[in-house]
Amino acid sequence: MIKIMGVVGAWLVFAASYHQGLMELLERRSSLRTTLSDNRESDNGNIHSPNVYISKFLWLVPSVKIYWEKKRLRNFSTYNKLTENELGEILRVLDIANSWFYVSFGGLCIAIRDTFDLVEELLPFYLFAILVGVLAVSLITIDIYKVTSFRRNKKITPYKNK
Repeated sequence: MIKIMGVVGAWLVFAASYHQGLMELLERRSSLRTTLSDNRESDNGNIHSPNVYISKFLWLVPSVKIYWEKKRLRNFSTYNKLTENELGEILRVLDIANSWFYVSFGGLCIAIRDTFDLVEELLPFYLFAILVGVLAVSLITIDIYKVTSFRRNKKITPYKNK
């Protein structure tokens, strides 16, 4: 029973810290939009954006995703005249989110170890690897879905109509 609790706890550490990293990133979205709308007013309503696409699949490797987002943000800030303080604040939030993703990676390592200890005698290694892969991808997908506007609108819309 203790081993099962350890496995569940380790997977919760992984999922919760990953979710916290996503929330850190989304928390600043509104302040960035406010900053950009202020800049648009001073630039005749035009917003400049370098045409750079970064795949959502990079969330499976969060540090790489954040690296590319920082690079895109630096280009974006030059086009949209963000001040050094505004850019610094945004980069600080990205660094905090990146730290949460490192905690999440540590939780994933512990979860894999604990899961392996639990099922080592019950399953062959390849089934264990498949199980861990499915669990990790499922938790990441659920977290990404939880923070999307589609889910938020789906939950809020029934209450707006009343």
